[in-house]
Amino acid sequence: MITRKFMMFVVFSIFILMITGVHSIFAEKSIFSDWIGSFAKLGVAEVLLEQEFENTEIKNYQQELNYISVKNKVIQEEIQSLRAENKEYRTLIKLLKSDEKTTNEISSVIYDDIHAAKNKNNPSSFSSSLSYEFADVRMGASSSIQKTDNPKLDKYFLYVESIPASATNIENTVLSAVKFWESHVDVKFEIVNSINDVNLILKFVQELPGIYEGFVFNGKLVKIGLGNSNCHGNWHPFDEQTITLLVTHELGHVMGFKHSQDKNNIMYPIIGHAKYSQIKESYTLSPGESLFIQGCTLRPETSYHYEIFTDDSGKKIDYFFIPSKSEYQNFLNGKQFKYYSDPDCLGLNRSGQIGICKNVSDNAGLLLIAPRTENESQFSVKVLLQENL
Repeated sequence: MITRKFMMFVVFSIFILMITGVHSIFAEKSIFSDWIGSFAKLGVAEVLLEQEFENTEIKNYQQELNYISVKNKVIQEEIQSLRAENKEYRTLIKLLKSDEKTTNEISSVIYDDIHAAKNKNNPSSFSSSLSYEFADVRMGASSSIQKTDNPKLDKYFLYVESIPASATNIENTVLSAVKFWESHVDVKFEIVNSINDVNLILKFVQELPGIYEGFVFNGKLVKIGLGNSNCHGNWHPFDEQTITLLVTHELGHVMGFKHSQDKNNIMYPIIGHAKYSQIKESYTLSPGESLFIQGCTLRPETSYHYEIFTDDSGKKIDYFFIPSKSEYQNFLNGKQFKYYSDPDCLGLNRSGQIGICKNVSDNAGLLLIAPRTENESQFSVKVLLQENL
């Protein structure tokens, strides 16, 4: 009897264990399936995030291309090239705009340490901390016209409206544009003093709205912007050559010529070597004072021709090309400031200097410092700063 009960107990125990085991197995399978499901969900989410990122990139990229296409600023093959190099191009622009990387070496220094250095009269002895190289990003060249169809009219009677006071050498600009077309196509221009019976009006304005610097209205009115407000938020005039090219290009549209895909053609939609006019000013400084003259350019990277002269050879000046206005603030606060360490981009104890500082960022400018001396009298410094292309 005891044996039978014992046997029944054993059989029952085995049965209970079997049921528990099966339940555990199913539970483990459930947990395992939950893990699989979780991983699957994570995988799907990751794929969706990647797709969303790619779609955002594509969307931004399409916006960039659409903007360029709508504004008619590049030809189709350039768009194809930009499509292939889009990320690299955007990265380059971002780095150049950040004032941290450029083809010119950038070093850091505290100004008070300069004159205490053993080799203070050898600026090139300053150590360089950063050096980067990038492909040159330039606008297309545009200087000539190929022989093409005849213009709409044989002769144009051109009236130039009143010229803003900010304009200089406009007469030479108009004459140069007119002579260019008369020497390349069968057409004549006559500049008249009355608006009566004219078939072409040329109007110069301080600045045109939008992104265009020149346009033609109804085939008869040409408007040309003399400058724009893209120089760090300030208005600055274009140089004479740029305005001449603008006038010449728009006169081509008046005569019926469309945009060319040849970069060497005056009707190419991008004006090559366009630049702002030079900065030419005289400044008064006292020993210990400084000033920052920021350059103006239409490019992410450029070079500047500069001339610096004091009104007295006994008065000395220190100068540095620095990447941005923020570095000038660092200097004013007695902190380390970054400067371009090319020997042509800096000088110490100079009463006069002419040079070209190459490959600096679009926010770069010239820092002038009047060192402290026993003679505390003020002096004048004449500065010329002009983009060198």
